[in-house]
Amino acid sequence: VIKSTDDTWHTRDWATTSWAIDTYFIEDWQSVRAWGTHIEGREGLRQFMADWLGGFPDVFIRVADIFCDGNDEDGYKTTMPYVLTATHTGWSKAWGEPTGQKVQYHGIANCFVKKNSTGGWQYTFEWDVGDTAAFFTVLNRSMIPHPDHDLIPTEDCTPLFDWGTGKMNWLATETWGAYR
Repeated sequence: VIKSTDDTWHTRDWATTSWAIDTYFIEDWQSVRAWGTHIEGREGLRQFMADWLGGFPDVFIRVADIFCDGNDEDGYKTTMPYVLTATHTGWSKAWGEPTGQKVQYHGIANCFVKKNSTGGWQYTFEWDVGDTAAFFTVLNRSMIPHPDHDLIPTEDCTPLFDWGTGKMNWLATETWGAYR
């Protein structure tokens, strides 16, 4: 988990970042994130990261701890509390003109990883929520438009990830804010 975070976010080299996306994420990977954002697939992740790294080129995600539950056959559910630091020095689609403001916030990424056919580990799904209030306050921005109702099914206490498939059980019944 730590190596994949480093390889994906911290190399400051797009070729290595793109390699990491292909290596550590299944083709149809999905992420539900703060602000009601839903990222779909490797290409969606590339678009999301290009925008993030464009606006915050010095972003650093410090993994504070790792919790894992599972096994090598079924896969692992992981929880990664982190601290994200970055400076808004570049333009991005989501954040616009640079403000020069330094941002720091805490978050937790819950992921499911499974062994692929070649024996490597890949993320299947992710639920990543950071302290968005801190982020918006520092940048002096209003919240990104968010759906007026919860799009996640809440009728039962279904686990976040399915053991057999590694798929996320809490995917929205509607798509919102997707990077595709």
